[in-house]
Amino acid sequence: MKKMARCLYPIVLATLVFAQRADRSAITGVVTDPTNTPVPGAVVKVRNVDTGVETALNTNESGAYSSPSLVLGTYSVTVEAQGFKTTSRTDIRAVGGQVVRQDVKLELGSVNEQVTVAASTEILSTTNADVTHSVDSTYYNNLPVVMGGDIRLAEALLQLQPGFTPMKPNGDPMFRGSQFGSRLNGGQSFAMENFFDGVAFGYAAGHQQSHESAPPIESIGEMKVITASFSAQYGHSSGGTVEYSSKAGTKDYHGSLYEYFANDKLNARGFFPDKVSKVRNNAFGFTVGGPVKLGKLYDGSNKTFFFTNWDWLRFRAGVLPGFGNTTPVDAFKQGDFSQLLTGRSAGVDALGNNIADGAIYDPGSNRNVNGIPVRDPFPGNRIPANRISPIARTIVPLMVGPDRGGLAFNVAGNPNGDQTWHGDFRTIMFRVDHNFNEKFKTTSSFFWPHRPAIRNCGEVGGCTTQFDPRTGSAKPELAGSVRRIDTSRSGRSSCLPAT
Repeated sequence: MKKMARCLYPIVLATLVFAQRADRSAITGVVTDPTNTPVPGAVVKVRNVDTGVETALNTNESGAYSSPSLVLGTYSVTVEAQGFKTTSRTDIRAVGGQVVRQDVKLELGSVNEQVTVAASTEILSTTNADVTHSVDSTYYNNLPVVMGGDIRLAEALLQLQPGFTPMKPNGDPMFRGSQFGSRLNGGQSFAMENFFDGVAFGYAAGHQQSHESAPPIESIGEMKVITASFSAQYGHSSGGTVEYSSKAGTKDYHGSLYEYFANDKLNARGFFPDKVSKVRNNAFGFTVGGPVKLGKLYDGSNKTFFFTNWDWLRFRAGVLPGFGNTTPVDAFKQGDFSQLLTGRSAGVDALGNNIADGAIYDPGSNRNVNGIPVRDPFPGNRIPANRISPIARTIVPLMVGPDRGGLAFNVAGNPNGDQTWHGDFRTIMFRVDHNFNEKFKTTSSFFWPHRPAIRNCGEVGGCTTQFDPRTGSAKPELAGSVRRIDTSRSGRSSCLPAT
């Protein structure tokens, strides 16, 4: 029964996708003559500039037209009517989940005469009251999604969204730019829901771990964030919903090869750390898309299109500098700082006395010698109990104790041993768009993230055993808490008709 349920899962999701709107748009408008009288029976051709697919419509008795659901992209609208010049509107951007209003006023003349105008689009949303914010592929192409000690995540551009509160830094060298633990529109942490082509992949009950299965940036056509007045299908989140739509193939073949890398040899040390933290990351892959052509067997020009993105990441990074925590050892809490003495000299004072490296000096012994302040060290570098203030005696018991040896970095967050984080990720995205006729179009997409990793110790707790999900399935022995991930595989499939 379990195997059967897993096989049926994508199919069940496909039936639910009929209610999703983020990866579809529509164009509507009214056709009028020079006196603003509606023109019924006019032929309206809505053409996808990217694929060449054209949908023919007719205006009704009120001169209005409305297209079926359209794949996201750039469109043109051409109107023909007897006794009028042929009029075209170009550069119409179809935005996910929105209806684009494009009215056309015809001019008297012959149909053979052409009038072309760059469109000024108006987003019309009368069927719902969603408050949304969209980020298309232009932003992903032009804005830097930094790969330093992190990986490239599609959700990184949520930083553009008003009301988005990112996760706090925690020393995690992996997924620092993720939305894990973030909040949207005043909602709770872990309370956003994420969709890819209409299928949920990061949700509240799953702690919103969208970074564990987020699609590659190169496969994203548009990201849409819904923050208020949710429609019926968005009932699982308190703060908002994030919907990603994949790229679609076009009438021409296009492809790309890419690699993004980071290496600590190219990094500066920084002000605080004594050395550069290890960073050896390589993200690489390719994209290809276009019409489906199978030699003499099938020619899908203007009918069937595909797009695929294969993405790999080899991630090796150490604990981030600046997040190693230090707490006083028990002797320090009793006023005994003798362990700080190194035996080295830091020079001499105005009286010629040796200044011991690591020594603590008594502020009550302060005096001036020839205008130069001089103090005496506490004997043995120990502060007498009667010199410790009542406030300090109250605070000291509340301080966390060390959970490993040493005076520095002795609290979980920068543990001993090899703390290199490993990630070997592979993600495959594949999409096919097919046009059966002008009123029936389908989109099928497949998304498969495979993300085994070794993660050594988080901010709050430490771990005593490394865990490699590629070779084992048992949990490690815990000392505090461990953040870990098992091998993840998932297939997503969606199918949406135009009407």
